[in-house]
This record gives sequence, structure tokens and C-alpha cells, in this order.
Amino acid sequence: AEALEKVIVDAGPQTVAAVVAEPVQGAGGVIVPPADYFPLLRKVCDKHGVLLIADEVITGFGRTGKWFAMEHWDVQADMMIFAKGVTSGYLPLSGVMLTRSVHLQEKLQELRAHEIVGDVRGLGLLGAVELVKDRKTKELFDVSAGAARNVWLAALQEGVIVRPLTGDVVAISPPFVITEQQIDRIVETLHTAIDAVSRKLRG
Repeated sequence: AEALEKVIVDAGPQTVAAVVAEPVQGAGGVIVPPADYFPLLRKVCDKHGVLLIADEVITGFGRTGKWFAMEHWDVQADMMIFAKGVTSGYLPLSGVMLTRSVHLQEKLQELRAHEIVGDVRGLGLLGAVELVKDRKTKELFDVSAGAARNVWLAALQEGVIVRPLTGDVVAISPPFVITEQQIDRIVETLHTAIDAVSRKLRG
């Protein structure tokens, strides 16, 4: 892990998108890492803003005694590659799972640029944008203003469905099969909707 961190630092963290690692090396000789290796690797990746991708093609779906080998060290990767065991070998199938909001949450943070956005929060494919009259005091708009409802209506007119909640919160919970391009469209539509509502409410 220390050697990898040196490589990341020498190359420049901004040039390293992700680290891909097998929890247990398969074709490389069935090499089981020291117990502290992946916890340290997780810390290194978090420290430098690098994604950790676990290649569980061989180790996944119970082969190591747990559903996924990374569970042995209580480490959660940002992405996990799987195949083979997912169908017990009956069908050729592989896939990638994301365990955190690699794209949606990052894109939603862009909405903080709007003056009436007081908070952006969420986890995975569940996000929320809180609309406020005053960002410093967190004062809300009067209920009659219908800030969240107006954002919902504006987005709906563009074919994007979000959910207005009490407290002027706009919730986003897209389907699991959503693409990055579709997430981009959702956020771009929200930019436009929030901007329009902001002009309307703030004059």
C-alpha cells in the first residue's frame, strides 16, 4: 500500500482515476494479502481521491467463504467487477456494481452553485436538494411559494421526474439501470429548473 501511494504521489493524484486489485490473486498464484493490506489501500485511495475497484471475478459469490472476498477485511470498494460465479457457470455473464455514488452524488454537488440551494445530500442513487431563501441562516421560503413544487413542475415539463418533499426538498431516486448520460441530463435539467424558480422567487 505504501509503494502504491508513492506511485500515486509521483504521478500526481489528479492523473490517477482508479486502482484495480484482486482481493486474492488468482492466476498470479493464489496470493492472499496481509490482513491490513486492503484497509490501508482503502485509506490511500480515499486520501488521494482515487477510486478502488475490486476484481471479484474469481473470488466472488462465496468462493472464499464470504459472498465477496473484500468482506474478509471489512473493506468496501467503489466498484466491483464480477462474473463466473454469478450464474454458477451455467451462463456467460459478467457485470460491474457501484457501491457508492460515483457519478450521481458528484454531479448533484454542482447544484450548490445556485443561491437558493442550501444543501445537497445523499448516498448512492438517492439524493436530495434543499431549497432555501437564505443560505446563511437556512431560512426557508414561505410554504405558499412552493419552491420545491415549482422545481418539480419545471423538471417534469422537460421529461425528468423528481419528487418534491416537505421543507422544500427535491428528492432524486433514479432506477438502478440509469446511465451516466441520463444522470447528466437530470442534473442539467435541475440546473435549468432551479435557475428559473430562483428568478421567479427572488425577482
